[in-house]
Amino acid sequence: MNARIGLAGLAATCVSGAYVQWQPCDGFSSKTDPIMPTSLSAKLESSNGGQNNVLALDAGRWMDETDCGKVALLVPSATLEFTMLGRSSVYSTSTNTTCKRIASSLTSLDASPTTAALRISVSDDIGFLPPLSTFHTILHLQDDDLEEASCRQANITPALSSAVNSTITYTTWGVFLFVLLVGIIRSIYNTPIALDSGEGDRRSMRTVLPNVGDCLQYLQFVFLTGGLSLRYPGFYQPVLSNLSWFSLFVNGPITHGATYDRVGDGIYVMNGTYGGTYGLELMTQIAGAAMTRDTWLNMVVLLVILVVGTALAIEAFWFVNPTRASNDDSAPSTTWGLHNTFSRVLRVILSYFSLPLTALSFYQLDNAAWQPAYHTSLAVTLILAMMVAFAWLLHRIPTRSLGLLMFDGAKRYRKVAPRKDFCKQDARFILTLFVLVFVRGAVVGGLQISGPAQLAALAASELVLLASIAGFQAYSTFSIGTLAASIRLCSLVCMVAFLPGFATFQVKCIMGYLLLALHASMVIFGFFVPAVYELGSLFMSWWKAPRPHVYGLRQLRRRELSRTDLSGIYAAEAGDTYPEPDAIEEPATRYLHPTYLSESPSTLQLASK
Repeated sequence: MNARIGLAGLAATCVSGAYVQWQPCDGFSSKTDPIMPTSLSAKLESSNGGQNNVLALDAGRWMDETDCGKVALLVPSATLEFTMLGRSSVYSTSTNTTCKRIASSLTSLDASPTTAALRISVSDDIGFLPPLSTFHTILHLQDDDLEEASCRQANITPALSSAVNSTITYTTWGVFLFVLLVGIIRSIYNTPIALDSGEGDRRSMRTVLPNVGDCLQYLQFVFLTGGLSLRYPGFYQPVLSNLSWFSLFVNGPITHGATYDRVGDGIYVMNGTYGGTYGLELMTQIAGAAMTRDTWLNMVVLLVILVVGTALAIEAFWFVNPTRASNDDSAPSTTWGLHNTFSRVLRVILSYFSLPLTALSFYQLDNAAWQPAYHTSLAVTLILAMMVAFAWLLHRIPTRSLGLLMFDGAKRYRKVAPRKDFCKQDARFILTLFVLVFVRGAVVGGLQISGPAQLAALAASELVLLASIAGFQAYSTFSIGTLAASIRLCSLVCMVAFLPGFATFQVKCIMGYLLLALHASMVIFGFFVPAVYELGSLFMSWWKAPRPHVYGLRQLRRRELSRTDLSGIYAAEAGDTYPEPDAIEEPATRYLHPTYLSESPSTLQLASK
């Protein structure tokens, strides 16, 4: 308790800027450090349209008031090293050192009544900073002989501008909503895919919202892999934090009155020890969310809202379309009720949100040592509930129906000869998809203690997926599913550079920019462009679709048959006007076409005459 009071007091008295994670300089021995600062804060003020940026650093600690006055005279000057990708500078400046007696209420109980706060401040203009940047700074405190008396280093990330944040947020949301819109249109107008059940009968299976699940899971993967326990370049996690909504990683309504500031004094605030804080905790801070426990509770609340909303949407759909035939194999077509609605809602949740739910639920177990017992029990209960729900769906409905939102049978590899066991292969592949999503979530949230283990396990899961795609012949070589799995594997390989001590600061920055470009390319060329192509294909198919003949009044008047001989009209032109239903073949293209039914109103009317 005393330590906590002391830490709070130190933050209140020694820090005039935002806290930054720091560590001693490489090769500098703390044993010879007469100052030994225990805190480092920074402030970045921009002016002149971003052309000038004044960086102010404050190093401080508590000590006896008498010693504070002596130490304050030891470091009259300082040297500030500034390094970023493609640029390096050194600034020499004087220090502003102060000693201020602190109130006894801020000190620990065993502290001296004459405790003072030492603060050493330096500032200088470091010039222009790019929109996506981070820089490594080293503070050398020097004595009267310009000898190094103390040294601290830190990575500082300037806050992204509102324009950059808005561009990232609205672009990703725009792409996802467009993919969702095209998926809805394709689900409505696509011709059902005939699949062989392997038992002699033919069943029709229509893909529901094609490519939507792939797009959503990819965005979730990008965000959650930004929360691994690695040492990312400073700009990488702030960029990915704009994707938090896709993973139900939101702020509110449960906060208990405390949320992370995210940005303070022009930089991103990351409260924790350098290299000793879990990656998901840092991502929570950068996203400006509530504390870890409240973030999980907010996710559960949002999940309940999604469940209720999805159930109401399904019930409204079947209420508006009571005669629409169901392509769902989960139950007989005559059975509609809450039981079927419940199974469909579970299918949506497990298909679209298993990854973030599993990841954050397992992360609660990492923090079980300092979380209340009831909170850990709730997390375990949710994990078990997801597993039970998946097992119940497997028992209740065919596996192929379970994967309607995740697996598109139309993307099957076309160059191989048809096989009778495609149904069993589809079922096994869909089961593999669900299991791998659960494994990814468990790795991201449950292995926060080891970044290398997270990378190895995630890469292994992507290799298993690619092997399953090839072995089960699920997708073609250049399908979206295959491409997304390959890009995910490549991104994990690139993240090896973020392992502690593996690469230099400049290399990490290069890999960070490369990863952002890779993910942006996948979102644009892997999801947006194919959606545009599919929408264009549907429009062209509709435009070229054959339409029934339309006769004008003048053409009808030229007909030679008697107007009163309706039976003659029907008998004479039945072969041309109303062909038999079996004579109409299913068109190869995917467009709306007229359907002739023997029980149509016009036929019944003519027959009655």
